[in-house]
Amino acid sequence: MTRTQTVSTQALPALHPVRTLMEEHRFILESLHALDSFLHRLEGRRGFSEMGDDLEVLKGIAHHLVDAESHHDREEEVLFPRMEAHGAVDLPARMKADHVTFRAKKRRLYQIAQAGATGDFAAFAAEVSQIGAFLVRELTTH
Repeated sequence: MTRTQTVSTQALPALHPVRTLMEEHRFILESLHALDSFLHRLEGRRGFSEMGDDLEVLKGIAHHLVDAESHHDREEEVLFPRMEAHGAVDLPARMKADHVTFRAKKRRLYQIAQAGATGDFAAFAAEVSQIGAFLVRELTTH
């Protein structure tokens, strides 16, 4: 297989671990796309009263991202040991370190979303924008 070819999840048995990981990647990317869309809408808001249903949207996205932590656990428990057994140790080590950062950022986004429309909107928007942009940028390329 060349670098430009991709494996279709349809070509793998339903319970194949690689198929599971690929489907989870797709779900995570969909959540990141939704987060990116939310962040663009947030830019035009000046207060919680202008958010409408978007606060609930953020809660859902944050929930999905935190819920996807089991994906990173599976990578660390199943995929990385196989890579390391074949001599690839640097990449799994870097990815494990990334996972620690991702977990902290996702959990903070979840906390902010669950707190809801309280406090200073400008501080809320700034922190959500900073964390959200980081997650979209870094998880998309992870």
